[in-house]
Amino acid sequence: MAKPLRVVSVQVGKVAPVAGPGPALRSAIDKRPVAGPVRVGPLGIEGDEVGHPKHHGGPDQALLLASADAMRALEARFGRALPPGSFGENVTVEGCDDGDIGIGDVLRWGAVELEVTSPRRPCEILTRFLGHPDTCAIVAAPHRAGWYVRVRTPGSASAGEPLAIVSRGAPACSVERAAAIRDDAADVVGARALLSLPALGASWRRALASRVPGAAGS
Repeated sequence: MAKPLRVVSVQVGKVAPVAGPGPALRSAIDKRPVAGPVRVGPLGIEGDEVGHPKHHGGPDQALLLASADAMRALEARFGRALPPGSFGENVTVEGCDDGDIGIGDVLRWGAVELEVTSPRRPCEILTRFLGHPDTCAIVAAPHRAGWYVRVRTPGSASAGEPLAIVSRGAPACSVERAAAIRDDAADVVGARALLSLPALGASWRRALASRVPGAAGS
């Protein structure tokens, strides 16, 4: 990380139809910037909605963070500008990307303390939202789709404030590396290492346990 971390924008969204071909989809992925301090609780930012609670939201996915630096680097591949909120993220951060942030890292933003739980898994909703058929491939190699956090300490925070890394997850495993492990069904060693991280989110823990003999939930 070559420069200090900073939150450049904060977004919230309401559940609404997502335009595009195919079956009807509803999501809160279209998140718009909000000004001033926001209240952050165990389930996320006050006023933000979740379109698919079975797969998104909850304490382990209270907020989605994404890198402004990564989005700028991908603009040429998408053939369009990617302003804050383009990945459906709640919090847009500059000064780092998915290779710099690790599972179990504890972050402080204003009065709020966050813990990184898992990479974000890009899906059809993001593809439709961005309007590019290769969205998942573009943001997956290397992983630049963002990361989820749980809220350890609720409070108020706002865009423009620093984002400090309070402590690092141990053993170290970047969001980028964790996503690669999940995508490689043959990587049992990596899956076992990820399962050893106490901060790993429950949905990822269930998915990885199925490939590790003797793991809880397998």
